[in-house]
Amino acid sequence: MLFPTSASLLGALAIAGVPLKNWVKFVFPFLIILSVLTSVFLYYLTAAGWTGM
Repeated sequence: MLFPTSASLLGALAIAGVPLKNWVKFVFPFLIILSVLTSVFLYYLTAAGWTGM
């Protein structure tokens, strides 16, 4: 549901009456925060030598 070209996302937005521009303004900050947190977490695990095993 995070891809703006997803047919199910566009259909849900149309049914709800939410313009795509408003949805992007709402979701974009969340995606930026999520990307930064993921990068920090992966950097920490790599620096600590964690291999996932």
